[in-house]
Amino acid sequence: MLVEEDQNRFVVARNGDNLVTPFQCDLCHFRNLMSRDPVECSPQDICLLKLIRRANLDALWSREPGTVNGTLLTCRQGGKIAMALGFKDKLFRPLGPFPLDDTFGMGAAVVMLQQSLQPGKNDKTIQFATVRKFWSAFSNAYHASAEGQQAMVMAKDARKLTVTKCPTYGEFVERFMRGMHKRMGEISRPDRALPLDVLLEICKILEREWAWPVSDKRALAMEASFYLIAYCCALRVKKYR
Repeated sequence: MLVEEDQNRFVVARNGDNLVTPFQCDLCHFRNLMSRDPVECSPQDICLLKLIRRANLDALWSREPGTVNGTLLTCRQGGKIAMALGFKDKLFRPLGPFPLDDTFGMGAAVVMLQQSLQPGKNDKTIQFATVRKFWSAFSNAYHASAEGQQAMVMAKDARKLTVTKCPTYGEFVERFMRGMHKRMGEISRPDRALPLDVLLEICKILEREWAWPVSDKRALAMEASFYLIAYCCALRVKKYR
């Protein structure tokens, strides 16, 4: 049975989320992307607002409830001490306002969310690893742009460190990617083990081929050795003490 926290996971925000993850409301993000207010009856605007809400919730839920609640309680305790000492307004930095521009990387986030709805090969939708490719593509395109050329490079000998303003390297997109990965999960389809009966059938085929007048029996022996050695090496060895 799911507890209340699990039922609300990725559905609602929690008190203190804005203390651990950069946050702007859906309307502010919409204005940053579109430079206007949303049109109430526009399907495109409604879809974009839904994607923005999903991106915000994914970013907020990158941190577990215990971490958020602990940060909130600790900040409240610190605020009370600062108030008693007379400098509460100087303790914490303002949480806004942010520039009227997409400094969060919300545009890249909503594109990845919309892309995540596409049909996949192993599931109804594509996997997180496929969606994540846009993150790399956006980063490459940004650093190839005129704005990307303004990045600072600190170098020593053959080593270098790049200081960039690329939105996808920012705190919000990092939290969003982590939260989306936790929400989507990942389906792993490893190679299936070779059953023993299949190996025996392969050996029978090789034995029949060995009886034929084959000129290069060495290659046939090498092939049979590969099958047997690979199968035996793949077996789990139980260690006894």
